[in-house]
Amino acid sequence: MDNAEESPSLQDERLRNDYDGPTVLVPPGEGLFRILQQPADKQRKSYKNENRYLLPNPMVICPIQTIPPFVNGIVAVKLIYENQHVPDPPIQQNLLHGNLIRELDVNEKRACFVLKCLGTSDGQRFKLNFKVLYTKVGDQDNILYEEQLDSQPFVVTSNKKKQPINKPIIQDLKPAFGSNDTETEVWIKGSQFTDKAGMTVKFGGYEARVIDAEDNLITCLAPSRLDLQHETKVSVEVSNYHPNEGVIAGDKNLEFVYLNERG
Repeated sequence: MDNAEESPSLQDERLRNDYDGPTVLVPPGEGLFRILQQPADKQRKSYKNENRYLLPNPMVICPIQTIPPFVNGIVAVKLIYENQHVPDPPIQQNLLHGNLIRELDVNEKRACFVLKCLGTSDGQRFKLNFKVLYTKVGDQDNILYEEQLDSQPFVVTSNKKKQPINKPIIQDLKPAFGSNDTETEVWIKGSQFTDKAGMTVKFGGYEARVIDAEDNLITCLAPSRLDLQHETKVSVEVSNYHPNEGVIAGDKNLEFVYLNERG
C-alpha cells in the first residue's frame, strides 16, 4: 500500500474504502498509538536520487500499550507547517516522498515510514501529521476509530552551500517596441540570469510578467501602459533576487518604446 505520489485527499479516500461503519475521532491523549521517536530538530533536504532520509529512519508509529485491542489499521502521513497549515496538494506531493501509507503490522502492531523531504522549510518549521485508522476487537458496529498524531516541529535546510548571486549582464532585447494597449512578448539576451522565480524585469518602473528564464535568455511580457498618450521611451531594468541579499540589479539598462497607435 506504499505510495509516494498520492495527495492527502486520495490518501483519505483509500483509508476509508474498507469500512462502512461510522467514524469516531479519538480525543488527543486518549488514543492507542504514539510516535516512537520524535523527528530530529534539524533535518536536511534530500533529492530524489539521494539516499538522505528524515531522521530517525524509519519513523515508527507504535502502540502505547503492549497489545492494543485493534483488529487492523492503516496509517497515513503528511507534512504540515507548525501552525497546522497544510501545503496545497501539488506542493505537498513535491515536498514529502516515501511510503506515505502503511498498514499496521499484525504482529508488531506498528507502522514504519521511510521518508524524504525534497524541499526546505524556508524559515518556517514543519511537522509530520500521522492519521491512524483502525477497528477494535469485538466491535459489532464496525466503528472506524481515527487518531491524529502530530510530531514535534523541525526545520529542513538545504545541504548546498549558499551560492553568490551575480549581477545580471544585459546585452539586447527584441522587439524594442510595442503597443501601449496590450502586453508585448519580449526576449532579453544576456548572462548570469537566475531562474524564473528569482528574476525581476521592469519597464519604466512597471514590473513585467516573466514567462521563462534561463542563464542567458529571459522571456517576459512588457506590461500594457494605457496611461501613455504618446510614443514613449522607457528604461528596462533587469534584476536578480536572493532572499538574503535582496535585489541585485544589472549595471546596464536597455530601452523599450511604447507606441500609441490610437493617438
